[in-house]
Amino acid sequence: MATHTTANGPPLPADWEGYWTDYTLLKGRSLSPRTLAAYRDSFIYLGRFLAPEVPDLADLTRRQVAAYLDFTLASTSATTTGLRYRGLAAVINFLADPGEDDEPFIPKNPMKGLRPPKVEEQPVAVLTVDDGKALLKACKGPAFEARRDEALIRFLFDTGVRRGELVSMRTSPDHLNLHEGRALVSGKTGARWVAFGPATGAALYRYIRVRRSRADGSDALWIGHKGPLAGNGIYQVLARRFKDAGVEVGHRTHVFRHTFSHMWQSSGGGVAELVALNGWKGPAMAYRYGKSAAAERAHEAHRKLSPGELLDAKVRKRR
Repeated sequence: MATHTTANGPPLPADWEGYWTDYTLLKGRSLSPRTLAAYRDSFIYLGRFLAPEVPDLADLTRRQVAAYLDFTLASTSATTTGLRYRGLAAVINFLADPGEDDEPFIPKNPMKGLRPPKVEEQPVAVLTVDDGKALLKACKGPAFEARRDEALIRFLFDTGVRRGELVSMRTSPDHLNLHEGRALVSGKTGARWVAFGPATGAALYRYIRVRRSRADGSDALWIGHKGPLAGNGIYQVLARRFKDAGVEVGHRTHVFRHTFSHMWQSSGGGVAELVALNGWKGPAMAYRYGKSAAAERAHEAHRKLSPGELLDAKVRKRR
């Protein structure tokens, strides 16, 4: 299969580069580089699937595209397949129908009649209070790693911050205020202050005391034997502690975020406040996080209201 590499990224089949140029110059310039790269990847993987007999894009058939999507679904996931589908559809739909000002670049649309796979969202489990206690028990002891891991787990349980935000934490007073229970974190939505309680503050203080002899000039809050902990270091710490505690869940850092959101809503906390606490831009994510425990919250609310019980309640006499 002949390929051609451009400054835009990895190689496409050589016969497809001209079509890609047509799309990027006439339509794609309004898109973000990240979106364009995702669209391009869809065609790169399609070309690899069809190799070595890769047709001109004008001769691509619906059966070939369907076979590629079926293969992607079987070998990856519905989410990835959906991304590949949308990348192909965005470009091919334009090439087949660029609008009134241009003639079609390809004679037919091989995407016509195809649909993306249905993505069924898998609920993320949340931690129970007993799970949290088991994790803390696995961290007991005066040693450096025990102090660090207890403080780290307490902070995650108390705030639900993202892993990148956890990595961003610093020890300087303008980033961490143990007296007021506030920490400045920074991540994909920018910098924000998060609040934590007295127990978490005490654990952070005990950790910082033993950390002083190992900091080596770094102001990164979370450090290991080789310096500041990066995202993978956080992952390894949690993987070890979850195993020691016998707590089995996926997405070990993010499960704290779902747990925090669930516990906040279970205690009657409002959506607007949860949006602010979690650093979201709107309420949509508030309904998604903790979704796996939404039924539990609904059942608890029903127990408090219990409309059926009202039928047997004594009726007050009207005066």
